Amino acid sequence: MKSIIVSPSGYYYGSEQMLHEYLIYTKNIFKVYVNIPGTYHTKLKESKLQHKLIGFKSTKLLYAKIALLLLFRNYESLYVNEGGHIKYIKLLAKVFKSKKFVVHIRLVEDTRNNRLDNFISTNIQLICVSNFIEQEIIRNNPNINPQQLLTVHDYYIPNIITQPIEKKLDIIRIGIIGRVSKAKGVSRAKELLQYWDNNYQEPIEFYFYGDIIDDSEVLLFKDAIKSFKRIKVFFKGFVSNKESFFKSFDMVIHFNAFEPFPRIYFDSMARLKPVLGFDSGGIGEQARIFGFEDILVNIDNNWPEKMCKKIMSVSENLYQHQLAIYNKKSLFLTKLNVETYINIIESYL
Repeated sequence: MKSIIVSPSGYYYGSEQMLHEYLIYTKNIFKVYVNIPGTYHTKLKESKLQHKLIGFKSTKLLYAKIALLLLFRNYESLYVNEGGHIKYIKLLAKVFKSKKFVVHIRLVEDTRNNRLDNFISTNIQLICVSNFIEQEIIRNNPNINPQQLLTVHDYYIPNIITQPIEKKLDIIRIGIIGRVSKAKGVSRAKELLQYWDNNYQEPIEFYFYGDIIDDSEVLLFKDAIKSFKRIKVFFKGFVSNKESFFKSFDMVIHFNAFEPFPRIYFDSMARLKPVLGFDSGGIGEQARIFGFEDILVNIDNNWPEKMCKKIMSVSENLYQHQLAIYNKKSLFLTKLNVETYINIIESYL
């Protein structure tokens, strides 16, 4: 197999972490292009992988180089880890009709009609990170060929050391993992914390792990925090060592209601951290597959009240929730097997 891989992003968020692990576990060797500058290129270099790693700055120049590789170096296929470069892929696919192109659609914005425009060449395969994303593509592009869409859920790697521990919580500690931004649902975080502060006496701490994007909603959230009486909020920034920050809390809340497949869901589950959130998007999809939808809530006018009740219930029955996750590990491994994931992706290359 002679294939090229492109990471449009140079950051080290969920999509890039998936690709990083893919490159560790695959038995094939790839030429890998990564956007620079950024932490991702450094991470891959530090891993000392066997792949040929090349940084790029200009997207247009990158695809000009890839066109030459396809034309003169007998490369058979191209895999792109996100959908932001789809216009370049569509152009290459029209020119190189005998080559194969695979694009991983991970973000809602990449399902829009202005990206896909109802058409992709027959030599392009779109890999959807969830059924939610596949349905969004079909909804926004009703004329697209559904045979060129395939949902492949990201794989699950267990933390086999973690065991359920029976303990009583003196303080409820909750982790929120991901960028602190409008897109990640910071306005909903503000709603929930305000409801708790006005209606509950129990001490609670919220730990935010992720880069802070100072948009207008984040600034409103920071102002609201100043008035809280019973809540402590800690902004920890982006921390690459997951094991260290997972020790600081007992459960996780994800505030984005339409995240296609939050990587943090299974990162948390692997460490027996129950994940609360909304019964929609990727979290709702995965929770229903594995039977954890009972700690999710619907988005309606009363959702903060319902979420607070879920927090109390999980904190009072933490051991039982940990045990339920622990007992599902074999099912996680069966349905989200890393070797199966790799074999499916590479069957299209």
